[in-house]
Amino acid sequence: MLLRQIAATVLVLILLGLSALTLAAQSPGGTYLPAVMREGRVQTPTPQLTPTAAPTNTGLPTSTPTATASPSPTRCNTSVQMVQNPSFETDWEPWATTDGEVFRVTCSMDGLYGLGFGGDNGEFERVTQELSASVPEWAETGAVYFSWLMASEDVTTYPYDGFSLQLWGKSQEGDTNVLHSEVYNTDNRAAWYTTRLAIPSAPALRGRPLRLALVAATDDSYPTWWCIDNVRVVFACGDQVP
Repeated sequence: MLLRQIAATVLVLILLGLSALTLAAQSPGGTYLPAVMREGRVQTPTPQLTPTAAPTNTGLPTSTPTATASPSPTRCNTSVQMVQNPSFETDWEPWATTDGEVFRVTCSMDGLYGLGFGGDNGEFERVTQELSASVPEWAETGAVYFSWLMASEDVTTYPYDGFSLQLWGKSQEGDTNVLHSEVYNTDNRAAWYTTRLAIPSAPALRGRPLRLALVAATDDSYPTWWCIDNVRVVFACGDQVP
């Protein structure tokens, strides 16, 4: 009796296994098998990459270069007087007599001394000064000054006798006359006057050395005499007026 029960149980188990195989063969697609019945390696699904957003501006401040203004050039606004011993107060230097005979005399517009020219017939006299510095590179304007007193025995109607102030520009090509001014026997007498002469084209003289000449000449009759003082050569720029 026991053996029959065991045999019946085994038979049932066999029938159940055959039924499972039949159902698998009939399933849609015919691809399903219980996990215990599959052969080969179980594939692991490939993970999908999740796109990430690009980093956004964090809003941190960025430094911007600051433009620095260039300083404006300093505007020229000065002047210089270039004649040494302009009033003849400290003896002769650096003046030099190159023609005739000229004297330092106690005749001056201010101070004690001036230079005396003429005083006799048939005279020719010249005093010069080589200016020690060249015309400054910043020179925009310029002027020459001299003070004079004239006395004469000659007529007042014709210029027989004359005094001349001359400014010369020096160069390797030769000296050129920059300006000149005359005082004749026909001019005002027996009083002090100051003459101012504007230097033409002062910038054209920049860097050039200059020479001053004081010249007097009288004819053969009726002498004329001049006293000269305060000889100055001034260059300026900006608001300065020479």
